[in-house]
Amino acid sequence: MLQWTTASERRFTRLGALNDARVLVANPYHGARRAARAVLEPLGCVVMEAERPAEVLEAVRRRRPHVVLLDAAMEREAQSSMI
Repeated sequence: MLQWTTASERRFTRLGALNDARVLVANPYHGARRAARAVLEPLGCVVMEAERPAEVLEAVRRRRPHVVLLDAAMEREAQSSMI
């Protein structure tokens, strides 16, 4: 069966760079976290979510993600530097 893919899907598949990458998506909006998960999981990422700044810090300590996608408003909300 012939299956069509986009150029970016072929590039990621060929590189295999995202297989088993642990990605923490930190955003107060459920829809934004869900959208990021929908993009990242098919590429082979293990996606974790955090809704509040305290959850971000806890997830970083316990789960040791390779990448953190942090909503800029969360850092302001935390009143401290998370970076």
